[in-house]
Amino acid sequence: MPCGYRQDWIKRLYWEEDGFALVTKRLEAGSFQWPRNSAEARRLSYQQYP
Repeated sequence: MPCGYRQDWIKRLYWEEDGFALVTKRLEAGSFQWPRNSAEARRLSYQQYP
């Protein structure tokens, strides 16, 4: 399980001009669906990030 045991949380770490920023998102209902293998994984462009 690549996401840990909390599948309703996701964390994103990225670099800004003055340092790192950590953004978290939590779903109120349901869970994030993680790819089970490399064939299910997709590459996202910068514009597709929220």
